[in-house]
Amino acid sequence: MASSIISKIVASAASIQNDFSLAAANLNLDFTLIKLEAPKEFNSVGTSLSNVRKENAERGSLHRTARKLGALFEGVAPPTENLLSAYGKRVSEICEKRHIDTEERNRYGVFSQFAGTDSASLWAAATSGTSAISVHLLACMIAGLFDSAQSVALWLQLVEKRKLEIKDTVSLEMDQVKAISMALITQQEFTRDELAAWDNSARSWLSTAHLATAEQRRVALLYADNAGMPVNTSSDPYSSVITAWKDAMASMECLINGTPQRVRNGAVILAINSWHLYPDLCILSHGPDVIHQNDSLISSSGILTVDLERSSDVESSVTWSLPLAYLRWYGEPVVVNRSLSVGSARISMDDFRMVLLGCVLSTWRGFSISVLDDIELVNGLLDAIRCPERSDEDSEQQRSNLLRMQKMTKQNSWIGQLLTAADDMASMNPVERETALKLINHGRRHGRFLCAPESAPAPFFGLCHIPSLFSLLDGPEPRIRYLRKFAKDLGLSNINCVIRYHYSQERYEYTTIEPFDSNLGKNNLSGFIRRLNPSATRTHLRWIPVKTRGQTCNCGDTCHRKQADAADQKPKEGFLRLGRKKKGPEKSCDCLERGSCSMGCHGWKVTPIRKCLTETADLQPRIDYIRKLGEQPMPVHEVSWSSHTRNGQVDFGNGNDFDSALLQLSQEQTETFVSLEFCAGDYERAEILRVGPMTKDDTDPRKGRPGGDMRHLGHYFTGETFKYAFQPDGFNHYKLTEWFATHLRATNNAFVQPLRGCAAAVELYSRLPEATIDSSIISRTSLSEARWISSTSASQGSPLRLTLTRPEAFACIAMLETGRNFDTGYLKNVFAMTYWNSIFVASPLLADPYETPLATEIKRVNGNIGQPGLSFLIPPPDPRIRKSNPEAWTVLGHKPFDGQLEDCFRKTSVHLTLTQYQPGLPGLNQDEHYIDESSALREILVQVYDSSDWVCDLDILATLRDPLFSRVTCQGTDHSLGEFSNTGALTGATTVDNWEELLTPPVDGGPLVIRTSGNWLGRLSAAGVCIRLRKHAVILPQPPCWSCVELHLSRLDTTDNPYPVLIL
Repeated sequence: MASSIISKIVASAASIQNDFSLAAANLNLDFTLIKLEAPKEFNSVGTSLSNVRKENAERGSLHRTARKLGALFEGVAPPTENLLSAYGKRVSEICEKRHIDTEERNRYGVFSQFAGTDSASLWAAATSGTSAISVHLLACMIAGLFDSAQSVALWLQLVEKRKLEIKDTVSLEMDQVKAISMALITQQEFTRDELAAWDNSARSWLSTAHLATAEQRRVALLYADNAGMPVNTSSDPYSSVITAWKDAMASMECLINGTPQRVRNGAVILAINSWHLYPDLCILSHGPDVIHQNDSLISSSGILTVDLERSSDVESSVTWSLPLAYLRWYGEPVVVNRSLSVGSARISMDDFRMVLLGCVLSTWRGFSISVLDDIELVNGLLDAIRCPERSDEDSEQQRSNLLRMQKMTKQNSWIGQLLTAADDMASMNPVERETALKLINHGRRHGRFLCAPESAPAPFFGLCHIPSLFSLLDGPEPRIRYLRKFAKDLGLSNINCVIRYHYSQERYEYTTIEPFDSNLGKNNLSGFIRRLNPSATRTHLRWIPVKTRGQTCNCGDTCHRKQADAADQKPKEGFLRLGRKKKGPEKSCDCLERGSCSMGCHGWKVTPIRKCLTETADLQPRIDYIRKLGEQPMPVHEVSWSSHTRNGQVDFGNGNDFDSALLQLSQEQTETFVSLEFCAGDYERAEILRVGPMTKDDTDPRKGRPGGDMRHLGHYFTGETFKYAFQPDGFNHYKLTEWFATHLRATNNAFVQPLRGCAAAVELYSRLPEATIDSSIISRTSLSEARWISSTSASQGSPLRLTLTRPEAFACIAMLETGRNFDTGYLKNVFAMTYWNSIFVASPLLADPYETPLATEIKRVNGNIGQPGLSFLIPPPDPRIRKSNPEAWTVLGHKPFDGQLEDCFRKTSVHLTLTQYQPGLPGLNQDEHYIDESSALREILVQVYDSSDWVCDLDILATLRDPLFSRVTCQGTDHSLGEFSNTGALTGATTVDNWEELLTPPVDGGPLVIRTSGNWLGRLSAAGVCIRLRKHAVILPQPPCWSCVELHLSRLDTTDNPYPVLIL
């Protein structure tokens, strides 16, 4: 049908004058090359472009794509003069703010032609007419929500459907000239590569604009997160996209003109995010107050009202679901669901730490009270680790603790990144704080991004496990505090429970779990402890054990009246004794006046009383210590004779003071002994013991809590206990830091190893300003599967972070940028990677070759190389070098070197050129059937030019690790430029002032000196060329120390290469 229509048009056009027919033919050939005058509002866009990008935008393939798309969608978008004007001003503002001058551009060396803001598609649209500018707005909407492969597939469907739409209407067009134009545009070809380049440039621009308007965009995303609405509900991609485009442009036009708008669907919110025009907002769910964005390009009366509430199962402000027919090679259309929210936006590394904290908090389920309480606990832990900062002690141990603490609390340690994330929230403004909470909750929803739940330690980094926590606490008092609070949380009381704690390895005591009341003490038929209150004031009691071989009894008057030979007497049970037994006769004392044999009859000093008593320590120091705490000391009698029926049982003393209580215990004949059973705590350090049922209704309050299964019953605290019992100063600092440095790595490596990897990423990103992370990756991948996180034994490497190789560093950035996982074995030759508006470059390519950056150091260049998706750049396996030119003898001077420092290579430049070769990059990402690969290895040439003449292709990383490459290093501090002397190893040194002099060696031999002084790119190029010629390349410091140069040359192995090349 379409062909018949065109035939009719062509036949009809035959009656038109020949001149018009010729013009129509020319229209088909030339209209894509026409460059229009850009609207004045867009002028700063053009001036900010590099020469390469400007050429492409005005006369290259990108301009032709903009012209074709503008013509194809002519008349579809509504007229929006004010919107296009405001948009032009906004993009010009951003371009002016992000502009880099020539000097700054040159600092990027090899990548200088691609550095800076990529607004090429924007300028191509601006110089192609208002229709093309409108299409650029649509490109930004699509790029803002869909990834590159999805966007290209969607553009192909839009183009195809629009062509069919035109063919269906062209026969109805009465204007013959317009009909011919419409028919001709349907014949234009739109290749995948053209549409991918168009989308890539728009995507790169979008990323730059996001950074330039980060604060306003953050507010818009934060408050719009409550909307939870689709862009529209159409299931036809063309209809859905065109409707959204029209709705967005019409709504934004009204807002700019000052007409308030109410959100009907997600299109306008997507437009705000994509076009960076920010109206004031009225979010009814937050109240009637207007949230002011203060955008000068939008009238103050242009307020956008959002009155829709998200449902509980929606996690984003805008959703868009479209079936894409051209995404895969084969199969039904792929339904792609995309969303826009805080949790799907690109975020900074600081924001990523919030997400990571949320992933950790997700493992605290059953422990947490609320996310804010969890954050407070993390802040408390930070205070505990920072304890050395608060000490006035000046000792070697204190300095060691301080250094250890500083390393552990830095953002680039696995625990420090979490602690500082929680700490940062204290200094945030309300908008930042609410955004941070959303990011934390985003992490809590997707905790498997970090590790499987079963791989995580117990909540609070394993410290809710009572034995683990108590092993780190300093002394018994912090343990008692925790157990008293825990007992209260469990609903326990003094009626049936008591705390036993160890204050040394072999010594223990008992204490109450709450201030003493009148119900503690005596055993009744129900098995509860009941005894009279020894004091009118409510206070805690502590019981000091007094051990005997048997039960107490009334000694009568026999124990001090007779002289007894210890060897001949049979031990009697029932006497309390403090101290070791002594041989010989016993001494008289005033026991009879006390009424019986008493533990206190000699002022609590060690005395020999009877052989039937077991050995114990002097009690007075413990009594004094307990009273100093403000608590009441009491004795508790324990039978420690293994064959006795009361062995292991205890009898708690009571009275007005310790003496009277002990006296009463020594005289008692009633059955007041009770048996104690474990309830909760740590067997070795401190525990809650019970008599009979824990509660009156015989329920077990320990069940249903962390560790509530029978194997771990009573061994885990809850967040409620920590909230009120946690005190930062209760820890042994060394043991606490060891817990995070070594213990958790040994016991929970699957949890700690990904966090160590993330700490390495924090270190990596600290040198990548403005680099962002795709926050949606945590729902699509897992660090446990990341190939860049080494499976090396947990005991190896730094305890705080992983040490990444260069391939691992690139794989790390690739995962955080895209969510894609790569086998590092395929990245061993990668020297740079590019994605959106970022070029990540191995540092040696951007530095003077004399510098020695870290082997894994990577820097970020703002820009892109014009390739869609993620590109890993690799050199060819055997770079070429031009041969010497016999006809260039006129430029061969080879003058003797006289010590003068000059730059004779100012015309040298280095350029990147794609070879179109793409080695296979096996995917680990389940998208092998997609037509447009989201990632690729791309072979690219690093080419040295002398003015316009090609010299050599380089592999810079291979150059710098080649054995023939070396640097002169001064061996001391007393060095200066000095005078050059043409003697020794420098005898016969010859000047090289152009590339031909290097390619053609001098007739008389001798060392060569390439004069590229002060030209770091020239020095790097010279080193690369020398290595390709298999010559010693010796980089000199600037200025050089000639004595050290001569010493360095004398140490070179010149057996096969007698004449080194010195690079000034």
